[in-house]
Amino acid sequence: METRPVAVLALIVIALVAGGIVSAQVHEDDVVEVRTTDRLKFDPETITIEAGTTVRWVNDGGGFHTVTSSDSIEAGKRDANGDFDATLSSRGKTYERTFDELGEYPYFCQPHTGADMVGTIVVTGEPAGGDGGTKENQAPVSLLAFLFVMGLVAALVGRRRSG
Repeated sequence: METRPVAVLALIVIALVAGGIVSAQVHEDDVVEVRTTDRLKFDPETITIEAGTTVRWVNDGGGFHTVTSSDSIEAGKRDANGDFDATLSSRGKTYERTFDELGEYPYFCQPHTGADMVGTIVVTGEPAGGDGGTKENQAPVSLLAFLFVMGLVAALVGRRRSG
């Protein structure tokens, strides 16, 4: 029958496409978003991420905001420490930074320090909890899906040869 080679080829293409989609999801999981709000807050305010993760700040609240690192986010002790300082000048503007070193990274919005617009990035060696900072690695799912499809292909090829 001529349909079996087509079916086998279709399964191989599906496996490759599915693997690419899951790989793209794994890569996107390496980015965690923090958004500004109309209430002059960072949301989430505190996140815990794995080393090597990129944080993307997004200006959702409109207005002018900064993402300014500090040694402390306590009221009256907020001073830029020079680690990072970015401007989110209007709605839709973004800033990204990858955190490779373990530790805590407090930050604040300079124009809204009086409104207590502060946040903290906690970088650990392993994925941990947090308010939206957890990421799940989907690579094992990709491997299982690939092996499953390859098993189907092998079964179809085996049936064709024996039949």
